[in-house]
Amino acid sequence: MGRSRTLSANWFDYPQYYDIAFQGYTEGEIDFIEAACRKYCPFEARRFLEPACGTGRLITALAARGYEVTGFDISRPALSYLRRRLTRRQLHAETFEAELSDFRVSRPADAAYCTVNTFRHLLTEQAARGHLECIARSLYAPIAAAGLRRLRSA
Repeated sequence: MGRSRTLSANWFDYPQYYDIAFQGYTEGEIDFIEAACRKYCPFEARRFLEPACGTGRLITALAARGYEVTGFDISRPALSYLRRRLTRRQLHAETFEAELSDFRVSRPADAAYCTVNTFRHLLTEQAARGHLECIARSLYAPIAAAGLRRLRSA
């Protein structure tokens, strides 16, 4: 009987497989983001932020629909994959490497979204608060001010 070999790998190091697993959800998620913004934003949302954007399937889809998008992640392979995809499709998005609880964007966003269970990576209350404070600082000023007031009163 031969010896079995177990391959141990992190799927975040193989972004193309992540995209294959979730590609069927992309258009519905983008439709949902647009619908939520139409319903809850008192203005037309044109600039989006995606924390932990991974392969950027949503960033790419939003950019293709004409939105300005910014995304960040800690996975270098995923960010490289995203940048190659954007270049191949002749789309633009701001992307950078950063932690969920410690980041800054160059321009404020109208809305931020996270459609996958990324929040679970924030393992402490301090990390979760840091993330929410960073998100609030990253949003268009009136939205950010309201979000920070709510967060600080909690």
